[in-house]
Amino acid sequence: MVATGDGCAAVEPCDWSATDDPTLARLSAGTDVVSVLRHDYACDYFHYAADGIVITAFDPTAPEHRSGADTDRLAGLMREFGLPLEEGSDEEWDQRYDDLSEHGLARMFAMAARLTGVTFTADALSLVGRPPGRRPRSRRSRDAPSAAVGSGRRAGRRAG
Repeated sequence: MVATGDGCAAVEPCDWSATDDPTLARLSAGTDVVSVLRHDYACDYFHYAADGIVITAFDPTAPEHRSGADTDRLAGLMREFGLPLEEGSDEEWDQRYDDLSEHGLARMFAMAARLTGVTFTADALSLVGRPPGRRPRSRRSRDAPSAAVGSGRRAGRRAG
């Protein structure tokens, strides 16, 4: 856990409980929470919750398929970070998927940094230990946590 002025940031290695709706509701009571999930064998995911409600959530490889109470609240920020809001043509799909698969996680962390004021650097994330006996499955799993949460600033209300 790291204090960040108005809020804090937490990294949850090897788990994803900070990404379920009941946990996000509790964590965001009276504040904003951003959760970035990086997963070894399933999809990565972004959640933004405020005042106990998930506002926007999406898989970075398909950001046009958002869920939440106000799926367009972060639309401007998503566009700024190269996360398309509309479905592309069949011809564009492969190129778009490859781009988002490779860069989606970095874009979600950049959005989280903008919303929370917390920058998750490789050095900061390397301080997060793994449970004994848990080895990374790939180079990618050494570069990012399973879930990271930032909380505190109300920038999300102005970001869209």
